[in-house]
Amino acid sequence: MHTKQADTSKPIEVNLDEALQDKGMVMKFNGKDLSDTAKRGILNILEMLEEDKHDSK
Repeated sequence: MHTKQADTSKPIEVNLDEALQDKGMVMKFNGKDLSDTAKRGILNILEMLEEDKHDSK
């Protein structure tokens, strides 16, 4: 069996807000699946950081 190697000349683009909202997307951290609740929490943190970025200007 041959595995397909990724083209390392191009960075992989991931839209985090879409990926974190996708209930069908399996995301792992430390080898364990993230729950939908954990993904929502991460999305909330990212949104707070974005709001803080705009408020500090």
